[in-house]
Amino acid sequence: MRPFRVAVRAMACTCFSSRAFRVMLVILAALTAMSDRARSAPEDVAIIKRMIDQIQNASPTKRLEGTGFTEKQFAANTLTYFIMNMHPLEREALDPDTIDDIAALLSNQDHYVRYAAAAALGFIGAPAKRVVPALLQALKEARSRRPSVSTGIGIEDVIVSRLIEWNVCTPRPVIIFDHACDYLLR
Repeated sequence: MRPFRVAVRAMACTCFSSRAFRVMLVILAALTAMSDRARSAPEDVAIIKRMIDQIQNASPTKRLEGTGFTEKQFAANTLTYFIMNMHPLEREALDPDTIDDIAALLSNQDHYVRYAAAAALGFIGAPAKRVVPALLQALKEARSRRPSVSTGIGIEDVIVSRLIEWNVCTPRPVIIFDHACDYLLR
C-alpha cells in the first residue's frame, strides 16, 4: 500500500474541526484504496475537480487542528499528493481542461496554494507544458514578491526546475543576482 494512502486514512481518522474536510478525506481514502488500474482517467478528473473546488471554497485563514495549514493550504497539499501518487499513465491522460484548472491556482492569493499548484503541474509532466505561460507569469510574480531572506525551496525553485526540465529555458552560468530563466521574463 502506498504511503500516501496510509497517510490519508490516518488523517481521515483525526479530529479536524471542519466536517467537510473529514468527508473529503474519507472519500479520498476510499477512492485511493482502489488499485491503480481500477480507477479510470475520468474518475481521477472528477476527484481533481472536487479538490480544486475545495481549494477555491476553503477558508484562507482558518487553521486546521494539529497542522500548520489553513483549510485552503491543506486542500492544495492534498491535491498535490493525489496527483503525485497517480500512476504515470493516469497523469499523462489528464485532459487539458483539468490541467488548465490546476494552472489557474497559480494566481491564488495564498503562496502555499501557488507552490502546491506548481508542484502538481510538475508531477503531471509533459502534458502540463501547455501552461508554460502561466508558469512564467507565476515566476514573474514570485520574483516581484521575493522576500529579502531565503525561505528555502519555494515556488520559484519549483517553476524554474520544471522550465529547465522541459527545455523551455537554459540555465545560464550563475552570476550574483542573476537567476536562471529570468531572461524569459523580460
